[in-house]
Amino acid sequence: MDENKEFLTSENTEETLESKTTDVEDAVQENSASVFADELAEIGEDTVSPVEYNADNLQPKKKKHFIQVPIIISFIIVVGVALGFLVFKCFFNTSIIGTWAIEDPTESETTADEASTVKTYYVFEDDGVLSLSYGTMKYVGSYTLSGNEVTMEINSANLYATFEFSVTGNVFTGRTLTFEDSTYDTEYTFHSTSIKAPKLKVDEDFKPNDKLTGEWNYYDGIYDFVYKFNSNGTVSISQNNMLFVDGVYSCTDNIITIRYYADSEQTMEFEYEVDDDSLIINGLQYLRVGSASADEARKTVSELAW
Repeated sequence: MDENKEFLTSENTEETLESKTTDVEDAVQENSASVFADELAEIGEDTVSPVEYNADNLQPKKKKHFIQVPIIISFIIVVGVALGFLVFKCFFNTSIIGTWAIEDPTESETTADEASTVKTYYVFEDDGVLSLSYGTMKYVGSYTLSGNEVTMEINSANLYATFEFSVTGNVFTGRTLTFEDSTYDTEYTFHSTSIKAPKLKVDEDFKPNDKLTGEWNYYDGIYDFVYKFNSNGTVSISQNNMLFVDGVYSCTDNIITIRYYADSEQTMEFEYEVDDDSLIINGLQYLRVGSASADEARKTVSELAW
């Protein structure tokens, strides 16, 4: 009897535990569901939909990009200004700035190469610099404008003159520059062009002298001369930044021969001695540009000038 009682008690106990476990699980599930529902409700209240919908077709509303209009207007303005400037440059440009050559009545009877060897070019730059090119030589000076008058000054070419000027024509038919001097009743006519310099050929058997190759400068506070001998046989000469000459050269152990063009091919020849950073030409000592001795010499001359 006691055994049956214990069995029933045990059985009832197990049923009771199972019932309580089920109740606890149901309670946990209900509590979790309630908490999750509450969280969803909070998220729903706090979250704003990123897309606005049209009530008629439930399609997202497209935002208008008002920035496109200013960009288009700006582009039209830029294009219009550019076209206006192009039209002005082509048809209404009366500026003296440019490269000009005096008209030669005999030019039609010469070839282009022959004409380039004798033509003089006047180049007016927009910063007031005037250069006169002739053959492979270039003289540099300045010019000033006052109304319809131009005053030119190139010391190295002994050019000092004032003229009344006018510019006519366009880029398609050709531009013309006219100088008039009412005092002497003279008139000069130029046409717009580009520089065509004569070509000089380096000697086929040319061999560079490594000691001579480079840039050399003579400076005494008044004269500022530069020779630049290139390893390809070309040479550039400048005097006081007012006269520039391009040519070709050849050399022996003690003789340099330079060929350049003026009204015809010209040749100059002189003895030289070179020793490290020192080059003697016609009794003048040139120092290699960039060397310590050249920098020191310039510094000394500048201090003496003061």
